[in-house]
Amino acid sequence: MDNVTDRSNFNINDLPAEILLHLFSFFSQKELLLTVAPVCQLWRALSYDPLFWRTLSFDLDNSNITSKTLQNCFARSHLLHSLEISGRRYLHHSLPVADILCCASYCKNVVNLQLRFVSNLDLQMTAELVHNFPLLENLNV
Repeated sequence: MDNVTDRSNFNINDLPAEILLHLFSFFSQKELLLTVAPVCQLWRALSYDPLFWRTLSFDLDNSNITSKTLQNCFARSHLLHSLEISGRRYLHHSLPVADILCCASYCKNVVNLQLRFVSNLDLQMTAELVHNFPLLENLNV
């Protein structure tokens, strides 16, 4: 009878962090931010694990994607490997150089960078990209 009582007191947070991280790996980044992170402090900390933030994709067409949003994501993405930022064809979406520099300061391991339909991408910004991402192997603009 004691075993039944012990099981009824089980809390998912009693699982080892490694197990919770594995469970969280089945969520999208959006689900991690909007559904998992708000549950409790432990889940928030685990949902911000850099392993979940190795690949990021942003659509500048989304009005919720601000410089602050980008910079907050970059700050938790120390293991970022691949970054895609895209706008929409025939619309003018600019990406501040400050956002690129912020990414470069936090995310030293970027090897794949895709910037699609970013209207202010010019030679100077391209030079900044190459200079600030020393491991960059693929730049798609």
